[in-house]
Amino acid sequence: MGKFLIFLHILVLIVVFSGCGGSQETAQNNQFTNEVTRELRQKAKRYTEQELQNTEVPLHAFIQLEGKIIRSDGGKTILQGDRFILRSGSSNYQIFNEQKETISIGDQVTVYGEYYGFIKGIIIEKE
Repeated sequence: MGKFLIFLHILVLIVVFSGCGGSQETAQNNQFTNEVTRELRQKAKRYTEQELQNTEVPLHAFIQLEGKIIRSDGGKTILQGDRFILRSGSSNYQIFNEQKETISIGDQVTVYGEYYGFIKGIIIEKE
């Protein structure tokens, strides 16, 4: 009976301590994500509509673009990996949604992403 109680105590300690590591890991992941998000927002540059249309934006530049989602290759709800068209000013831009949060056709958004001729939308914030 004594060995069983010792085993039970050890098992409880293992469960308790393994739970602590998970929350610390989650906190570290959240902190890393917040730092990356902040850095991307700082690095992202706003380009004029003329610069974007005349391909004066360097490839792999981090850009910021605001507009309204008008179409998607998926349904009304846009998921990670879907493409959509963003209307900004009088021009349309193709965006690849790289974030996990869902967005929808009709949403006013700010896109922070990397320019490839199209935009890889890393952070997309609803307004």
